[in-house]
Amino acid sequence: EEDDDLICFEDESNPPSIPSAPSSPTDSTSLNVKYTVRCRPQHSSSIGRNEEVFADIIVTYTPSYPLVAPRLEVGAVGGISKEGEDQLKKALEQWIKHWRGHECIYDITLGASELLDKFQAPTPAPLWDEMQARVELKQQRRQEEQEAQQKGAQDDEIEMHALKGQKLEEEVLRYHAKVQAQR
Repeated sequence: EEDDDLICFEDESNPPSIPSAPSSPTDSTSLNVKYTVRCRPQHSSSIGRNEEVFADIIVTYTPSYPLVAPRLEVGAVGGISKEGEDQLKKALEQWIKHWRGHECIYDITLGASELLDKFQAPTPAPLWDEMQARVELKQQRRQEEQEAQQKGAQDDEIEMHALKGQKLEEEVLRYHAKVQAQR
Protein backbone atom coordinates (compact mmCIF):
# COMPACT_ATOMS: atom_id res chain seq x y z
CA GLU A 1 0.00 0.00 0.00
CA GLU A 2 1.44 3.39 -0.99
CA ASP A 3 0.97 6.69 0.79
CA ASP A 4 2.32 9.76 -1.00
CA ASP A 5 3.00 13.02 0.82
CA LEU A 6 4.67 16.11 -0.54
CA ILE A 7 7.08 17.77 1.86
CA CYS A 8 8.71 21.08 1.06
CA PHE A 9 11.75 22.70 2.61
CA GLU A 10 11.57 26.43 2.17
CA ASP A 11 13.96 27.56 4.88
CA GLU A 12 15.80 26.14 7.85
CA SER A 13 13.90 28.26 10.38
CA ASN A 14 10.62 26.47 9.60
CA PRO A 15 11.41 22.86 8.68
CA PRO A 16 8.46 20.62 7.87
CA SER A 17 7.52 17.60 9.86
CA ILE A 18 8.79 14.39 8.37
CA PRO A 19 6.43 11.42 8.26
CA SER A 20 7.36 9.00 10.98
CA ALA A 21 8.54 5.55 10.18
CA PRO A 22 6.19 2.62 10.67
CA SER A 23 5.79 1.80 14.33
CA SER A 24 6.66 -1.87 14.06
CA PRO A 25 7.60 -4.37 11.38
CA THR A 26 4.38 -6.31 12.01
CA ASP A 27 2.20 -3.25 11.45
CA SER A 28 0.18 -3.85 8.26
CA THR A 29 0.94 -0.34 7.01
CA SER A 30 4.67 -0.89 7.43
CA LEU A 31 5.19 -2.77 4.19
CA ASN A 32 7.18 -0.51 1.90
CA VAL A 33 5.53 2.78 2.71
CA LYS A 34 6.53 5.28 0.05
CA TYR A 35 6.78 9.08 0.32
CA THR A 36 7.89 11.72 -2.13
CA VAL A 37 9.87 14.46 -0.46
CA ARG A 38 10.33 17.66 -2.47
CA CYS A 39 13.57 19.36 -1.47
CA ARG A 40 14.28 22.96 -2.34
CA PRO A 41 17.37 25.07 -1.71
CA GLN A 42 17.36 26.58 1.75
CA HIS A 43 18.48 29.92 0.35
CA SER A 44 16.35 30.15 -2.75
CA SER A 45 17.37 32.71 -5.33
CA SER A 46 14.60 32.48 -7.88
CA ILE A 47 14.74 36.14 -8.92
CA GLY A 48 15.11 36.24 -12.68
CA ARG A 49 15.00 32.45 -12.97
CA ASN A 50 12.88 30.69 -15.53
CA GLU A 51 12.53 27.50 -13.53
CA GLU A 52 12.40 26.54 -9.89
CA VAL A 53 15.26 24.57 -8.32
CA PHE A 54 14.02 21.40 -6.64
CA ALA A 55 14.56 17.66 -6.38
CA ASP A 56 11.96 15.05 -5.47
CA ILE A 57 13.39 12.25 -3.38
CA ILE A 58 11.28 9.11 -3.34
CA VAL A 59 11.68 7.43 0.04
CA THR A 60 10.51 3.85 0.44
CA TYR A 61 10.55 2.66 4.03
CA THR A 62 11.37 -1.01 4.41
CA PRO A 63 9.49 -3.05 7.02
CA SER A 64 12.53 -3.08 9.30
CA TYR A 65 13.37 0.65 9.11
CA PRO A 66 15.52 2.09 10.73
CA LEU A 67 17.57 -1.11 11.12
CA VAL A 68 17.55 -1.42 7.35
CA ALA A 69 17.98 1.81 5.44
CA PRO A 70 15.10 3.08 3.34
CA ARG A 71 15.38 2.98 -0.42
CA LEU A 72 16.00 6.41 -1.92
CA GLU A 73 15.51 7.46 -5.52
CA VAL A 74 15.75 10.81 -7.21
CA GLY A 75 12.45 11.58 -8.89
CA ALA A 76 11.66 14.77 -10.74
CA VAL A 77 14.26 17.54 -10.65
CA GLY A 78 14.18 21.10 -11.85
CA GLY A 79 16.65 23.88 -12.34
CA ILE A 80 19.79 21.76 -11.94
CA SER A 81 22.13 20.24 -14.48
CA LYS A 82 22.53 16.53 -15.19
CA GLU A 83 25.87 16.76 -13.39
CA GLY A 84 24.10 18.23 -10.36
CA GLU A 85 21.55 15.42 -10.43
CA ASP A 86 24.37 12.84 -10.54
CA GLN A 87 26.09 14.52 -7.60
CA LEU A 88 22.81 14.43 -5.66
CA LYS A 89 22.46 10.69 -6.33
CA LYS A 90 26.01 10.05 -5.12
CA ALA A 91 25.39 12.15 -2.02
CA LEU A 92 22.20 10.18 -1.25
CA GLU A 93 24.17 6.93 -1.48
CA GLN A 94 26.81 8.28 0.91
CA TRP A 95 24.24 9.61 3.37
CA ILE A 96 22.33 6.32 3.40
CA LYS A 97 25.56 4.46 4.23
CA HIS A 98 26.43 7.01 6.91
CA TRP A 99 23.01 6.95 8.58
CA ARG A 100 22.41 3.18 8.32
CA GLY A 101 20.70 1.92 11.47
CA HIS A 102 19.37 5.37 12.41
CA GLU A 103 16.30 7.40 11.59
CA CYS A 104 17.72 9.54 8.83
CA ILE A 105 15.15 10.98 6.44
CA TYR A 106 15.11 14.43 8.00
CA ASP A 107 18.91 14.65 7.92
CA ILE A 108 19.10 13.36 4.35
CA THR A 109 16.46 15.75 3.03
CA LEU A 110 18.09 18.62 4.90
CA GLY A 111 21.44 17.66 3.31
CA ALA A 112 19.78 17.50 -0.11
CA SER A 113 18.35 21.00 0.41
CA GLU A 114 21.80 22.31 1.34
CA LEU A 115 23.29 20.61 -1.72
CA LEU A 116 20.66 22.23 -3.95
CA ASP A 117 21.90 25.61 -2.68
CA LYS A 118 25.18 24.85 -4.44
CA PHE A 119 23.47 23.74 -7.65
CA GLN A 120 21.47 26.87 -8.22
CA ALA A 121 22.58 28.01 -11.63
CA PRO A 122 23.23 31.68 -12.13
CA THR A 123 20.19 33.61 -13.21
CA PRO A 124 19.79 34.59 -16.85
CA ALA A 125 20.30 38.24 -15.90
CA PRO A 126 24.13 38.00 -15.90
CA LEU A 127 24.00 36.63 -19.45
CA TRP A 128 21.97 39.66 -20.50
CA ASP A 129 24.40 41.91 -18.62
CA GLU A 130 27.31 40.22 -20.40
CA MET A 131 25.70 40.80 -23.79
CA GLN A 132 25.08 44.45 -22.91
CA ALA A 133 28.69 44.83 -21.78
CA ARG A 134 29.90 43.40 -25.12
CA VAL A 135 27.71 45.82 -27.07
CA GLU A 136 28.97 48.75 -24.98
CA LEU A 137 32.58 47.61 -25.45
CA LYS A 138 32.11 47.44 -29.24
CA GLN A 139 30.57 50.91 -29.25
CA GLN A 140 33.44 52.23 -27.13
CA ARG A 141 36.02 50.70 -29.49
CA ARG A 142 34.27 52.20 -32.52
CA GLN A 143 34.22 55.60 -30.86
CA GLU A 144 37.93 55.31 -29.99
CA GLU A 145 38.71 54.32 -33.58
CA GLN A 146 36.73 57.28 -34.90
CA GLU A 147 38.53 59.60 -32.48
CA ALA A 148 41.88 58.14 -33.55
CA GLN A 149 40.98 58.64 -37.20
CA GLN A 150 39.88 62.20 -36.51
CA LYS A 151 43.07 62.86 -34.55
CA GLY A 152 45.08 61.31 -37.39
CA ALA A 153 43.26 63.52 -39.87
CA GLN A 154 43.92 66.55 -37.67
CA ASP A 155 47.58 65.58 -37.37
CA ASP A 156 47.76 65.17 -41.16
CA GLU A 157 46.16 68.57 -41.59
CA ILE A 158 48.59 70.17 -39.13
CA GLU A 159 51.50 68.51 -40.90
CA MET A 160 50.18 69.68 -44.26
CA HIS A 161 49.85 73.26 -42.94
CA ALA A 162 53.36 73.03 -41.55
CA LEU A 163 54.68 71.85 -44.93
CA LYS A 164 52.78 74.64 -46.70
CA GLY A 165 54.18 77.11 -44.21
CA GLN A 166 57.68 75.75 -44.74
CA LYS A 167 57.29 75.97 -48.54
CA LEU A 168 55.93 79.49 -48.23
CA GLU A 169 58.86 80.45 -46.01
CA GLU A 170 61.30 78.92 -48.52
CA GLU A 171 59.65 80.87 -51.35
CA VAL A 172 59.80 84.09 -49.33
CA LEU A 173 63.48 83.48 -48.58
CA ARG A 174 64.20 82.77 -52.26
CA TYR A 175 62.29 85.85 -53.30
CA HIS A 176 64.09 87.90 -50.66
CA ALA A 177 67.45 86.49 -51.83
CA LYS A 178 66.54 87.29 -55.44
CA VAL A 179 65.59 90.85 -54.53
CA GLN A 180 68.84 91.24 -52.58
CA ALA A 181 70.84 89.90 -55.50
CA GLN A 182 69.27 92.45 -57.86
CA ARG A 183 70.26 95.41 -55.69
